[in-house]
Formats: sequence, structure tokens, C-alpha cells
Amino acid sequence: MDLDHLLPQQKYPMVADTLFKRESPQNYNIFYLLPEHLSNLTSLTATMKYLALAVLLSSLLSLSNAACYVKRVEPGLTHCLDEVDKTWHAVGSTWRNSNCLDCTCSGCCDSFFSPTVFPDDCVAVLDLEACEYIVHKKDDPSVICPVRVKKGK
Repeated sequence: MDLDHLLPQQKYPMVADTLFKRESPQNYNIFYLLPEHLSNLTSLTATMKYLALAVLLSSLLSLSNAACYVKRVEPGLTHCLDEVDKTWHAVGSTWRNSNCLDCTCSGCCDSFFSPTVFPDDCVAVLDLEACEYIVHKKDDPSVICPVRVKKGK
């Protein structure tokens, strides 16, 4: 059955009756949203804005360069244990452990930049004494390589 000659209200009477109305008999092809449906449209628009914001914020998390972890501090404690060095520290203090992590009782973060873009014939080695990466040729550690991109700290 060919429905092309019918007006939209005749082809889809339920949609036309609930969502649209004609302004006048001369304007059969112009439809307007009924006022009671504007709140649904506004709600959908707000939802889409929040969804877009959530996607944006979650993508920014991946741009964070610091490598950190968080620990739970029990209320009332006066000291906490560094899990790496097995040393005790007062709550509120900061320290650097033997893995080059800057720590508090509530967590630790890297204290160094990590090289991410450097020549393929080079290797990055963490110097735990200086708490920094040294990038050198794989076959000759005396030749330092250029680092184009670093992340962290």
C-alpha cells in the first residue's frame, strides 16, 4: 500500500497525535512539539550534556602523568609503615623511600620523570641513587641518548 500521498499525521496517527500538532490547515508540513513534551526533550538534552562531560573528564584522567597510589589511613593512628623500606613515619610527614617514591601516610607518587619517546636503539634505566632515568645506547652505556618526551612527576 502506497502511503506517500498521505500527510504525516495520517501515516503515523499515534505519533502525530502525541508529539506534533499543525499550526493551521495551510501548513501541513510544519509541525511543532507540544509543550508537555518539551520537558522530556530538555531532560534528554541535560542527560546528553552530563554524558559528554563524563566522557571528557574520563579522557582527561588518561592525560595525568604521575604514577601514584593511595593508602587508607586508619583514624587515630600516629604513625604508618612504609611498605617498601619497612620504616615507620609520623602521620603528616613526607619522605622518599628507596624506590624513589615520595610518600605520605595516605599514599606515594613517583619522584621522577619517565622517558616515553627516545630512539629504538636506546634503553631507559632508573638510577635509584639519583632517582632519575638515564637513557643510553643498548650496546654502549657511555653514550647518552636524547629523550623527546617525558611523563610523570
